Amino acid sequence: MEMVRYRMGLDLGTNSIGWCLLELDEKGKPLSLIALNSRIFSDGREPKSKASLAVNRRMARGARRRRDRFQRRRTVLMNILVELGLFPKEEEERRALSGLNPYKLRAKALDHPLTPHELGRALYHLNQRRGFKSNRKTATKEEAKKTGPDMEGLKQAIEKSRARTLGEFYWFRNQKDLLIRGRPGENLYPIRSMYEAEFDAIHNAQRPHHKNLKSESWTFLKEHIFFQRDLKPQEPGRCQLNPDLFRSPRAFPSYQRFTIAQDLTNLEIIHPDRSKHHLADDQRALLWEKLNRQKTLGFGKIKTLLKLGDGYEFNLESDRRKELKGNVTACLLSKKAYFGDRWFDLEDDLRDEITDDLLHVEDEVLLIQKATNGWGLNEESAHELVKLGAEDFLPGYGRFSKDVLQALYRLMIHKGWRYDEAVKEMGYDHSDQYSNQVKGKLGYYGELLPEAVMGTRPEQYHPEKKFGKIGNPTVHIGLNQLRKLVNEIIQHYGPPDEIIVELVRDLKLSQKRKDELAKEQFANQKNNERIAKELAEIPVTNSRENRIKWKLWEELNKDVNDRCCPYSEEPIGPTKLFSPEVEIEHILPESATLDDSLANKTVSMAHANRLKGNRSPHEAFGHSPKGYDYEKILDRSRFLPGNKKWRFQSDAMDRFKEKNKFLERQLNDTAYLSKVAKKYLSHICDAKKIWVVPGRLTAYIRDRLGLNRVLDKRGIKNRDDHRHHAIDALVAGLTDRSLLQKIRTDNEGAIEKVKIEEPWDNFWNTVKEKADRIIVSHRPDHGVQGCLLEDTAYGVINNLSAWEKDEGFNVVSRKAISSLSTGEIKAVRDPDLREQLMKETEGLTGKDYKNALGAFSERTGVKRVRVLKKENPLEEIQHPQKKPRFTKSYAPGNIHHVSFWKMPDGKIQAEGVSVFKANQTDRNQLRPHPAAKLVLKIHKKDYLKLMDKGREKIVRVVSISPANKKMWLIEHFEGGNLGTRYKEKEVQYIFLMFSQIKEKQVRKIYVDSLGNIHDSGPVL
Repeated sequence: MEMVRYRMGLDLGTNSIGWCLLELDEKGKPLSLIALNSRIFSDGREPKSKASLAVNRRMARGARRRRDRFQRRRTVLMNILVELGLFPKEEEERRALSGLNPYKLRAKALDHPLTPHELGRALYHLNQRRGFKSNRKTATKEEAKKTGPDMEGLKQAIEKSRARTLGEFYWFRNQKDLLIRGRPGENLYPIRSMYEAEFDAIHNAQRPHHKNLKSESWTFLKEHIFFQRDLKPQEPGRCQLNPDLFRSPRAFPSYQRFTIAQDLTNLEIIHPDRSKHHLADDQRALLWEKLNRQKTLGFGKIKTLLKLGDGYEFNLESDRRKELKGNVTACLLSKKAYFGDRWFDLEDDLRDEITDDLLHVEDEVLLIQKATNGWGLNEESAHELVKLGAEDFLPGYGRFSKDVLQALYRLMIHKGWRYDEAVKEMGYDHSDQYSNQVKGKLGYYGELLPEAVMGTRPEQYHPEKKFGKIGNPTVHIGLNQLRKLVNEIIQHYGPPDEIIVELVRDLKLSQKRKDELAKEQFANQKNNERIAKELAEIPVTNSRENRIKWKLWEELNKDVNDRCCPYSEEPIGPTKLFSPEVEIEHILPESATLDDSLANKTVSMAHANRLKGNRSPHEAFGHSPKGYDYEKILDRSRFLPGNKKWRFQSDAMDRFKEKNKFLERQLNDTAYLSKVAKKYLSHICDAKKIWVVPGRLTAYIRDRLGLNRVLDKRGIKNRDDHRHHAIDALVAGLTDRSLLQKIRTDNEGAIEKVKIEEPWDNFWNTVKEKADRIIVSHRPDHGVQGCLLEDTAYGVINNLSAWEKDEGFNVVSRKAISSLSTGEIKAVRDPDLREQLMKETEGLTGKDYKNALGAFSERTGVKRVRVLKKENPLEEIQHPQKKPRFTKSYAPGNIHHVSFWKMPDGKIQAEGVSVFKANQTDRNQLRPHPAAKLVLKIHKKDYLKLMDKGREKIVRVVSISPANKKMWLIEHFEGGNLGTRYKEKEVQYIFLMFSQIKEKQVRKIYVDSLGNIHDSGPVL
């Protein structure tokens, strides 16, 4: 097809990309809509917790590795003991040694000679459990609080028993028929040094009786038994200005000095007359000295230090920011217990080196040696210093390397230069960060953006391993999907002439901020529930608008009797609040600020709102028109939240313009992904023709053009329809610099609402027609990765009792008593235990139920019980695989797909295939009959075309249930929480029985990234 000049609009989200292509005329104005669509994919996180999916995989992988390493270490130790003559060569003879009590041998070894095989048995047992070894890098104070008392409790118990070693202490308990390692609450937590001390004691006692064992052999045995693998260092990302260097931890003093310098060079003093200027050299030097010795410095204190009077403000000061950050690491390490004031006399490199060692050195002994010999600390201070862990310092990494940071802040403080000026002086250009060479397509982002990735391994072939990747899984997946989509667009339409990107806020949030948001959302939910109850008492409909009105009403004053219109002072009670007399109004005019947030809203009398019009409170009431007193309005506004009361001041509009600077604010790349995406896209389009716009502005334009009605007749943005991402991309594509400039110009008067004209004739109908034809593209997932089997290992019951047969039980597993549910208690296999547990917990619920189980376990010493269960199907796994000695059974993991086979008699047979079976190398095992022919294979998220209620529909598979022989289907554009929407009857599933494949004319289709359908035709 003929290539045309076009602009690409992109709406980048956490799990979606909306896109549109706009044809441009000679002047670069939108001429027509070429195409638009939405691409949906997983964001690599758990839907509920939002934690990375890699976390559970990493934990399971870590457990497997620890077990594999333990088994390898045990095997190697066995071979060493055999070679030294401390264990028999024959396996049968070695098994016979397992009958010896190892605790008795460990105690006996201190006073009596052991035979070589007895000595080998005792040493082999030391390898089984080696005790806890503290690791400075991973240890936390919270863990220390939990394990510290237990460690100290064991030391005291050993001293009280007069045992010389840990093994002898355990032998004493064994003779008294006590649990060797104690019950919960006994505080018996062994540490590695206890085992090492016992090895030395056995060595000293047995050396005279085993003269054939040389000193090197004893040393070799100890090293192997107590070998501790070092933690694998994690490579940080590359410096953004010098990719040859690694980024510095945020805990480094040089990083914190840089952030202080950046704040001080950006800080401006705003005079009462609204004029402003940067800090003078002496002012900057004074604050520099203070901030490097404090964690924070409030703006009030800064005004006092600089001897500024009332009416002065700072450009960095806001309701959310009340202070400047100081040097946290310096404040910590300059304490008397550590370095004291001598910390400030150390060189920059040494301060960073000390911090680096405190973060990364694992060996406490080595660190104490460095502190005393290299850093000049006494023994007491050195021992206090090594108690500090990673949690005492700022987490994460900055953007620059240590050397770059040091050079930057020296120029910024000594010269008073801004960041961009300092960067330029160093020979870099912070704005020249985009590609100078436009390519035909996007390559892997790790190769093109080396400063943004970590974990590079040049010797590897796979791009992600060779060039590294971004640690944030959401950004990593998003950039890969962006590459795939953009490359397909280029292949089909040619390279874009311009690109405009809109990004959602969530992409720039840290995990800590996401956790905070989750708490805020929970608090909001509880608050909404409270308001719903209060609305029901009036009674008033529990709608979103009514809840907002109630919240705004509560903000007027804490005392319900003093809540009145902020302008007219007329009382507003709960009944009047929901009458036509009271309205929600924008404090500063929306047409001038584009601010439709709650921070810019309050409730007022309707007649006061009409009088105010599109003006600020001061513009409307500053001259105190009849019936209104501006001074009283200001006095009432002091009861409002801080982010609202400033809007009533006489200079509110000036302050808004000063803070926001409209055009610059709209083009400011604040989100992390926006910076990365813009730089990434500069490899296929001139960076000067790529810009980013915020969602708030596009929402304003979308509303003015009536585009919300494209997907919802009510004119409300329907976020449950995946096609809304494409509409957002279209709006982003329309938001070019000329439109931004027009909005800015039209806002100067702040009298009439900005008029957004349609870019071409019949615009809305064109968009509606294109949107109706959208087939939303979902990323398929046919991989065989995932949970192969459920976690629990079951034992198959061969000799079922009559009761077990009647109940249908077929497997048994062991479970901790404290975690038993009421149903599981009824399935406890031991009839006596079952009866006792049922009596103990009869009629109990919640904490009382849990406490009863704990008390029973404590009293009887029974920790785990065998629980019966019904599981079908089961997968039998033989251990070990080469020479099986026993078999375990597991319930299969997730369903991978369902296969439809055409049998020799012509009938269709459906077979559910688990992820475990999908990983089998012999696929013939899945064939139900040697002559069966596979006609269809359906996975979750697959697209199907079928007839439903007389209409052809394109649907995707939500869930598959082989047990019920049916699938849950939904139309391709439906999104949101489908389960909740189904319960609330907002959406309807299409239920497809396996037997209806032919009846409903089901055919599997493929939808590519651009939303094009690839249909292979009917399967039956």
